[in-house]
Amino acid sequence: MDNNPFQLESPTSSFRLSEKLFVGGTQSELNTNDANLYLEKGLELSSGKLSSTGGRVDVQDNFTLIGGSLDFENTTLALDGTSSLSGGSLTVSSGTLALGGSFEKNGGTLSFSDSSFSLLDNLTWTSDSLLEIKTLELDNFSLTLGSASSDLMIIDPLTLDHEDEKLISGEADLEFTGLVNMSLGELFSSNGKIQLEQGIVLSGGKLTVPNSTLVMGNQFNKTGGSINLAGTNLQLYSDLSLTSDTLLSIQSLDLNQQKLTLSDAGSDLEIQNLLEIDDANEGLITGNADLELKQGISISAGEVTSTAGTVAINGTSSLSSGTLSVSSGTLALGGSFEKKGGTLSLSDSSFNLLDNLSWTSDSLLEIKTL
Repeated sequence: MDNNPFQLESPTSSFRLSEKLFVGGTQSELNTNDANLYLEKGLELSSGKLSSTGGRVDVQDNFTLIGGSLDFENTTLALDGTSSLSGGSLTVSSGTLALGGSFEKNGGTLSFSDSSFSLLDNLTWTSDSLLEIKTLELDNFSLTLGSASSDLMIIDPLTLDHEDEKLISGEADLEFTGLVNMSLGELFSSNGKIQLEQGIVLSGGKLTVPNSTLVMGNQFNKTGGSINLAGTNLQLYSDLSLTSDTLLSIQSLDLNQQKLTLSDAGSDLEIQNLLEIDDANEGLITGNADLELKQGISISAGEVTSTAGTVAINGTSSLSSGTLSVSSGTLALGGSFEKKGGTLSLSDSSFNLLDNLSWTSDSLLEIKTL
């Protein structure tokens, strides 16, 4: 097409092209309306416009957008091959973008409004900007974010329920506004950030987030599957209830002015770095679960409370304000502990040593058992 308009008049006017379609010239315009368009050898748009108000536009092989505009409303745009966006604009509103192969955005404008994003095959997505989508449908395929800048935000809840469904974010940031429910498949990050605003229900599959930042709110409910949080910082997005059938070990915990509750006796937590609690709204409520702090704790506000569990703290620790309360359980200490304010309560609890201990306090310590 060279500065010529072309239009498919009716929904039954479907068109199939067995050669690659080149669209150039500012006056070039292809409007499919509600008909289907099948491009078997690909599409290259350098200027002009391609638009649709319904039906399906299916581009196989190569898709290249250098300039001009693609405007799709109530339409499924299917790109299954090698796709790139370096200039111009691609807009999908109230429709579906279905992808397979690879897609690279290093320029231009990509816009989604109230649209879903689905996979036709395994996909590598590489982008210079955040992609925000309403709905993601993996359809038994894997989505890989190809670079640190290929950040992805998903608005609706996501379910992974097939072993081939994987979200591999690498060094990119991956944000879920809705709940993630995983019974099979994998969610993987390395040196990136995964944000789960409504949390995750993990009954199977793999949650693999080493050396990353995991931001979570509402609930973490693990009844199966496997989890790897080695070297990872857990940061609370909102108050979090944590239930797990296995010990969770994390590098560090940032309560972020929220409260973390370990919901049952099996939901044990281990933290490698020093835990700092320095806001009145922050709390770690362990209940009957066990808490192990490898490098100590610093409490200048907020609270740590335990009932019937073990709180084991090694390293250099201090309590200057706030509350440390262990009732009907065990407080085990090693290293050094300095109390210069706040409230320390050991009601009907035993006091054990993990190692040699230096104890400094501004008040009497009364314990049941040593």
